[in-house]
Amino acid sequence: MKNKIIDFFKGFAIGVSNLIPGFSGGSAAVILNIYDRFVSMFDGLFSHFKQTIKDCWAILVGMVLGVIAGVVGINYIIGAFPVQTAFFISGLVIASYPSVISAIKRSGKVNIAGVVGFILFAAVIVILPLINNTADNEEFYFWVPIVLFFVGALCAAAMVVPGLSGALILMIFGYFFFIMRYIMNFFHGILTFNFEGFGKIILCLATFGVGIIIGLVVISKFLKKALVKWPSVVYMSIFGILIASPFAIFWLIYQNADYIQKIADANWLTYLLASIMFIFGIFLVFILPYLLNKKKEGNEKQEETKSEETSNC
Repeated sequence: MKNKIIDFFKGFAIGVSNLIPGFSGGSAAVILNIYDRFVSMFDGLFSHFKQTIKDCWAILVGMVLGVIAGVVGINYIIGAFPVQTAFFISGLVIASYPSVISAIKRSGKVNIAGVVGFILFAAVIVILPLINNTADNEEFYFWVPIVLFFVGALCAAAMVVPGLSGALILMIFGYFFFIMRYIMNFFHGILTFNFEGFGKIILCLATFGVGIIIGLVVISKFLKKALVKWPSVVYMSIFGILIASPFAIFWLIYQNADYIQKIADANWLTYLLASIMFIFGIFLVFILPYLLNKKKEGNEKQEETKSEETSNC
């Protein structure tokens, strides 16, 4: 039972992290030392459903509750502190650069296809917010659920890649605040028994959810195979996304009509706190896992030393 409680809190942390742009569930799973279980859980969710649920139900329950808590928390934080949030998210993204660069080096020589993937994905990340910066404030249109299905599939694929996140993909495509608002309206409607416009809300969230499920099952499998066959191209494409992401983050937050006044009123103290949050974001993704790995290596060496001393005795 103790292990299940630990799994629950690990799942909760992963669920919350999936809603932080630039900090993926994959990154959280690496920090929490359950990345292999995390990936295998989705890989076997349909092929070995009963066994997967039996082994990982606590992680899955924690993830669901983490997502719910994350929606409420992140909506409040971005609304109250848009400048600090933009800097914090950018710190999270930039801190993931070294790990992706290391993965590129390990994957072998960078070829033309890798360079093309880098340029193409970086260009898409820069261009999309410019042409789609009103998506977070738009009303419902018939094509929105279709777009959300495909965006949900991409978000799911990003969840299992350390350094990328589903929330970051949503933000880049201009649907982060749109989805957050619909989720909040859904829970508000349930709690207040106000079901006005519920059909549109359920349709959007359902198609987005189905897209996530399809993405976890199909795109994640393709991504795993692509990492084996074309690792350099995949990591270069991911690096292109990450390089361009800070621009997309600042553009989308600073252009959001709900935050314009708060951003205009920001003073030197606001930007000082934002700088501190930027550094904290780097610490959370880059330095903290490094310190945890060092501690883990130290504990392993101590155990090896003890076992050697015991055998000598």
